[in-house]
Amino acid sequence: MFLINYLSAPDTARSVKALVPVASEQEYRELRSSERNLSALDKVRKLYNQYGLQAEEGADAQTLKNLKTSIDKEKGHLVQFCYSCAPGADMLLKGCTQCSAAVGMDVDFDPASPDFNERMKQAPDQILSMADQLGLLMLERSAGKGYHMVFRRHADMSQEDNLRWASELIGCKYDEGAKDITRVFFSTSAAPEDLLYLSPELFNPEMNRPMEVSITAAELPKMESTQTLTAPVRNAQDSTPNPAAYSYEGFPFSQIIDKYWELFNEGKTPTEGGRNSGTFELAKDLRCICDFSVDKLLKVIPVYDGIDINEWRQTITNANNEPRKGLTYRTRKVLESLKSEQRKDLPWGMNSATPPLLTTPLPAPLKKITATTPDFLKTTVSEASFAPLATHLHGVTFRQIDGTESEPALMQILIYRQSRGKGSIDRPIGCIVEDLLNQDHEARKREQEWKLNNPTGKKKKKRPDDIFIQVCQSDMTNAAFVQRLIDADRNGQRPIYTQMQELDEITALSVNGKCDVSRVIRKAFDRSEYGQERIGSDSVTGVAPLRWNFTAATTPIRAQQICTSWVGDGTLSRCNLLTIDPQEKPGQPKYKPITPAYKKSIAPYIQALNNAQGLVLCKKAEQLAERLRDELDDMSATTDSESLSIFASRAITIAYNKAMILYIMNGHKWSKDIENYVEWSLKRDLWVKQHHFGQKLEDDLEKENNMKAYHPKNILDALPNTFSLDQFKQARDQNGCKGNYKEHIKKLRQRHKIEYDDTSQVFIKIAS
Repeated sequence: MFLINYLSAPDTARSVKALVPVASEQEYRELRSSERNLSALDKVRKLYNQYGLQAEEGADAQTLKNLKTSIDKEKGHLVQFCYSCAPGADMLLKGCTQCSAAVGMDVDFDPASPDFNERMKQAPDQILSMADQLGLLMLERSAGKGYHMVFRRHADMSQEDNLRWASELIGCKYDEGAKDITRVFFSTSAAPEDLLYLSPELFNPEMNRPMEVSITAAELPKMESTQTLTAPVRNAQDSTPNPAAYSYEGFPFSQIIDKYWELFNEGKTPTEGGRNSGTFELAKDLRCICDFSVDKLLKVIPVYDGIDINEWRQTITNANNEPRKGLTYRTRKVLESLKSEQRKDLPWGMNSATPPLLTTPLPAPLKKITATTPDFLKTTVSEASFAPLATHLHGVTFRQIDGTESEPALMQILIYRQSRGKGSIDRPIGCIVEDLLNQDHEARKREQEWKLNNPTGKKKKKRPDDIFIQVCQSDMTNAAFVQRLIDADRNGQRPIYTQMQELDEITALSVNGKCDVSRVIRKAFDRSEYGQERIGSDSVTGVAPLRWNFTAATTPIRAQQICTSWVGDGTLSRCNLLTIDPQEKPGQPKYKPITPAYKKSIAPYIQALNNAQGLVLCKKAEQLAERLRDELDDMSATTDSESLSIFASRAITIAYNKAMILYIMNGHKWSKDIENYVEWSLKRDLWVKQHHFGQKLEDDLEKENNMKAYHPKNILDALPNTFSLDQFKQARDQNGCKGNYKEHIKKLRQRHKIEYDDTSQVFIKIAS
């Protein structure tokens, strides 16, 4: 791989392109991240955006041509690389005929195509999922409308054949105007959103040496050149496909296959006479979403109409050995149809009977925290970790998408049936707060010593100001609660944390004998001040910001009994509601032991939270929150769901706080795993709220909308200048007046608002 350097040609006034080897990944990244390159990239992308807007608005051809010229001019200032050729002794690009061990390829899509945005979104995942098959060396987002990728060259193929092979594998056409080995690529930045994949192998000196190519552009070689796939050796009795156990993009293969036959065989599954061909076609279409794995195809494709098991296996193997393509027409139509049907439901599957499942990997910190947990409980444990994790942050604020700064508040309630895994969160939470518990242990000892030396009713020494306790029990009196808040605030603006085995414990918190927990939760979310005023010398007096995080568990019935009254006043929307994934395999879950190695593995992430200070910013997290807010605004509008709109506002804040906590734990680095997780977490929170309390909120809102409001009206505005007694009575009825009409007339005459004409027997309004 070579950097393009411009040299002045000795015999002309023009410059020529020379090739300079790039020796290391560090040098490559520094070139991409140079101030000059980033400045040029910013100008190019602004011009591309301008071009797109002008094209949408129907600008004339000359205007678009001028913009295209400006784009090409600015692109010339970008750092340029050549990946496909090896230079001669003069190191000049022009005239190169030797191939390197790598191939550079444009992956472009037509912006005018109706599925342009969808294809742009799917392309990186599609390419990265085939990294091993491609021999992928580099993948970047281009400055314009596509991507650039570099992959290992196949010596038995020409340059064009290599491009054709790769394009068919990933399912997009290669740029036939950019198939020469001297093709130059304009780089983007080294940021993760631009440089999507980079293999150290690209900087191996062997990659820059000439590679002999044995054939010219001829017939397309066999697609097995990167990997040979054969059917695993299995006994016929072991071949029991279960398409419902596997999924793609959230859709079980059983659903995908049913939709396939519905669209392409009138809903009928293959029978004798067509079962072989049907199985062959199905396997050929599904292999692109089964990683071209025969083993996975054998797990998801049913055995139709009693076909011989060996014949069935061989048919699937033959289909997989066909020349490979990307997403086929039929598979694309099936997925489009399923997604379309999904969109007809409430947004994000809000009306589904089961909660949305996480289909992407957990972010690294959560992967460590859930390492000892059974698979189906990992998402529950990861979600319940945030309240205790947030308790390690002190003096830290995040900038919300409305521009305000706030501290992260996380009050979490796990709702699920009895004896079904709610206790899975206890051990990981215990490890997360272990450092706080150790600190609290020493503080409690000092506090107890002070109490013993200063009994009630006697003159006391001042309680030490540096005593503070963060992990508190649920049976606190209000005085103890206020004291803990004041102590934690005085010693570094720290939050306190409570874990409740049952949500019922929350009712122990009372003020003047009355349960006031909903007000406490609202103030805790907003970090408002809270306290109490007392006169006695022994009484706790003072106020402090209400920094309180908690985790609680309960059953659906108890949740509705306790939380129903929280729906209408905004208390519930301030809580993060959790649930448990359905357990695919019945049986008692098995936990791994908590070991010193486990505690050591999560310690750096907790320490990162302890070390955080001041205002923490992450542009990517803000952009994610803004995108999710816009999507939810659209969803609530299209579904006309007021409950979704009301729940969404604070659910986005909760999700954003989680994103920032993960960002800090990840070394102040953003990742796609964090983005995917936070988006799923928001969906899960809203699903639980809608599932258990959505109808209650909708009913409350309906009552509010139907409430009859009373507004006093001036009776004289409804009357002419001269009016009769009957007209006065009628106006009173229309204005909803109550009481005696005679008294009303009397008051108006006493206040000199009207007079009575005895002759005509009518009343007359007096001008002000």
